[in-house]
Amino acid sequence: MLNFVKTIKLTIFVIEIHYKIMSENSKYKDWGKVTISKKLFPQDVIDGNWKPKSTVNHTPEFVEFINSMLDGNFHQKSLYMPFEIYKAQAFSWLEENTDPYKTDNPEEVIMEEMRRIDENTLYFAEKYAFIKEGSEDSGLLKYKSKEHNALLYYLIDCGYCILCGKPRQIFATTTIGIFLVKRLITRYNYYMKFVTVSDEKGTEILNDKFKFPFQHLPDWMKPKVVGDSINAFHLGEKIGKGNYGYPNSKCEKVAPSPTAINGGAPQMTLIDEIGEVPDLIDILFETRPTLYVDKHQNGDLQLVRQLIAWGTGVSSNTGKRAFQQFWQSTVELWKQKEYKAGVFIPLFFSWHCRCTPEIYEGEYKAYMMGNSKNTAGINSEGDRSVIFNMHYPSRPIDMFGMSNNRLVPKSIVEDNLKKIRNLPEDKRPVYGYFEPVYDYNAPLENAYTPFKITDARFVPCEDDDPNVSTCIVKRPDYGWRNRYYQGTDPVLNDVGKSFMASTIWDKCIKTKDKDGDETTTQAPIAFVYHRRAYDPKESYLQCMLLGLYYDTNNPSNKKKGVPEVLENNIGISYRDFKEAYGFGQSLVMNNEIFDMDLQGGGAK
Repeated sequence: MLNFVKTIKLTIFVIEIHYKIMSENSKYKDWGKVTISKKLFPQDVIDGNWKPKSTVNHTPEFVEFINSMLDGNFHQKSLYMPFEIYKAQAFSWLEENTDPYKTDNPEEVIMEEMRRIDENTLYFAEKYAFIKEGSEDSGLLKYKSKEHNALLYYLIDCGYCILCGKPRQIFATTTIGIFLVKRLITRYNYYMKFVTVSDEKGTEILNDKFKFPFQHLPDWMKPKVVGDSINAFHLGEKIGKGNYGYPNSKCEKVAPSPTAINGGAPQMTLIDEIGEVPDLIDILFETRPTLYVDKHQNGDLQLVRQLIAWGTGVSSNTGKRAFQQFWQSTVELWKQKEYKAGVFIPLFFSWHCRCTPEIYEGEYKAYMMGNSKNTAGINSEGDRSVIFNMHYPSRPIDMFGMSNNRLVPKSIVEDNLKKIRNLPEDKRPVYGYFEPVYDYNAPLENAYTPFKITDARFVPCEDDDPNVSTCIVKRPDYGWRNRYYQGTDPVLNDVGKSFMASTIWDKCIKTKDKDGDETTTQAPIAFVYHRRAYDPKESYLQCMLLGLYYDTNNPSNKKKGVPEVLENNIGISYRDFKEAYGFGQSLVMNNEIFDMDLQGGGAK
């Protein structure tokens, strides 16, 4: 009972201290800091149920979590409770501040501590990891995880194979090096291979990212070193010719080649800087058969070994675009839900993992002016922009130098977004999403929502909020009838990458020409642009609620929606959705368009 109460107190403390919400108003004080959801219950942490039942058959929640980073920015990723539990477990253990030398039973405490370390790498890294840092007087620095580092630890601890695309300099190799240390000191007869771009680079990584953190572990935690060379690091104790005692774990550095991983059947393979490895596809396909083992001798192959590969695109052609090809094929299999065929989790970290928006803007100016060493001597503004986006990617295609192939350059888009955000409040568009207003006396069965919908409520939020579906330029004027109409371009199903779009048009917009004469015209005043992976009905709901919100003809409890033009050949699923809720009469297929009279209301 005492342990239960203590854990509750620790968990509440962790949630209160570590939970931060990133917003414009926070000035990004805690940008990137590990966060824990307020929706977490203490019992969740006590149970510690964060491990998946399968690393190849994924739940819809996990798929949505990964997709939220593939299709959006990292800091806007969806909430995934197992990850929250994982982080809370680590920080609740940290608050206990366990020290085996300050207890009456050091051996028992050490055994429990090693169990925790083996289970949760985030806990190990936060408590015991030091990294090399020449700018410090001591030459070392206490490692502190950011949110993306914690996510890497979580996915690796779960046992997933990961293909990670990222910005530069986000401590990915350092983070994985700390995991490597932990794995070798906690597993018996464990063998890892580390594939690096060059022999020189590999030696540097082995010394700085692995051996250095190992040397600074507590003495009680460090096994003996039985072999230490520029190509390998072997932990254990020699007990006879060719025989080694616990843990007998080894990490070997190898150069990239199609057969680099074949020998020895390593339990884990790590591949760094994959954008510079021309043989990447050959290596991965050669490794694939070794990842699966028929553990029960029944023909059912299970994923028991791991492969972690990470990097970003490079401006030179040293990697011969192998990373780009493999990334695109992996994402395609992922989107088709062919998880066993794809093997890898396609993990994308946007530039938000690296810096705050203020720093991002400063770096962008430096790159575009040629003041960065990466763009010095490059005359083309377009080429400078491509290199900047490779180093600070917003979307996966940025990593591969494809972000300049747009109808409108990214720089123009971002400049105009800044202008919009800096408009006076009364002229600034409002971003947000719709919530349904329910009739709680009319429950529904087998419907997308639990109750009958009578109206729509608009919820404003920041324009980078992950819930944003809608932008409103002008709110409805309830003194009019037949003033608004809607045009919708729907999605058919949950396959593909298309967004659903719907626009409200206003037939009575007052404008003035250059001579000051007032005229009446029509213009778009609100739109939905929305997609939720594998859940098209949420997009249907947002578009339907948009039409209800602008229905000024009917009272709240009798809303029907504004006249809505729908594309006839692909609008069937959306039409069925609206008809199921009783709003089908507002639909006008594009081959049935008719005119409506404009009637002024009230004193207008």
